[in-house]
Amino acid sequence: MKEILSGIKTGLFFAGAVIGAGFATGREVALYFAGFGKTAYFVLPFLFLAFYFGMKVFLNAAERSIKGIWGKIFNILTYITNIILLAGLCSAANQITDTYYFGAVILLFGFLLNRSGFNGAYLCNAIITPLIAVFIVIIYIGGFGLTSAEIGLGSSNFAMLSAINYVSFNLWTCGRTITDSNLSKKGKRSAAITASLLITLLLGIMITSLLKGGIKLINSEMPGEILAESMGLSAVFYIVVLCSIFTSVISFQHCLEKSTGFKLPVQIVSYILCLITSYFGFGNIIKYFYPLFGMVGLAFIIFLLFSEENNKSVISVNSRNFSDIFNNI
Repeated sequence: MKEILSGIKTGLFFAGAVIGAGFATGREVALYFAGFGKTAYFVLPFLFLAFYFGMKVFLNAAERSIKGIWGKIFNILTYITNIILLAGLCSAANQITDTYYFGAVILLFGFLLNRSGFNGAYLCNAIITPLIAVFIVIIYIGGFGLTSAEIGLGSSNFAMLSAINYVSFNLWTCGRTITDSNLSKKGKRSAAITASLLITLLLGIMITSLLKGGIKLINSEMPGEILAESMGLSAVFYIVVLCSIFTSVISFQHCLEKSTGFKLPVQIVSYILCLITSYFGFGNIIKYFYPLFGMVGLAFIIFLLFSEENNKSVISVNSRNFSDIFNNI
């Protein structure tokens, strides 16, 4: 039982990284799924299986570093990815609170929590993520009866390509959050099932709600905000989004710290870069960078699957490869 519970916590930690600002606001779901019409439903079984087996690949990997030039390339890409992801979360926090500084506050809290150790961040996400999921269900199921402009079938080919990109993006950006896990076989299975089932169920509910809202809702900056306002739950929506931002910040900051070799001066510079990049805008970061990271993630997964030492590899890059760049700092 203890092994299963440890796996569930790991699954919730991964899900907490996936369920960020883009997910909770509905913008990410609209971009990757609802915009393709009812064909989005057909990719849900694929999403569950892809997340399940993708997580198993990450969790089953033994400790090894990708060395040499590939290690440096992957670490640099990981560093850039986490900078932009954290920038997007900061931008979303600023937009939700209508300030220019709240993103920095969340970064600071996440930084302090991560400094307390991996277990603290791990436990925090395991507690907050289920609460976020419950309120997402309330907001988006509540929107079922408030809208009625259903749209028809879209392109199934493009919907599947978008789903592949989405899974690759999340495995690339969130997979490293669980590489510190040391789970038994049962624990790994329960982690993969927990994360895959939770993410897929939430996506199914949110896709249904957005499709019922029609094109106007799908094309809005924050579909969830519109649904919450129609039910008088705006305050709840903002709290849910801010909590989802916080859980993702915790996860991505942990990855960023691993990439920089936990060097404090480099981390400070990195957070300044996050804040500067955040002014590019939440919607623009999702629209332009997320699909790009999906392609990077797909290339990364293919590289691992075809690696001669795949069964001995770890789906994380040795932080020393990247931190060597900063040896003189």
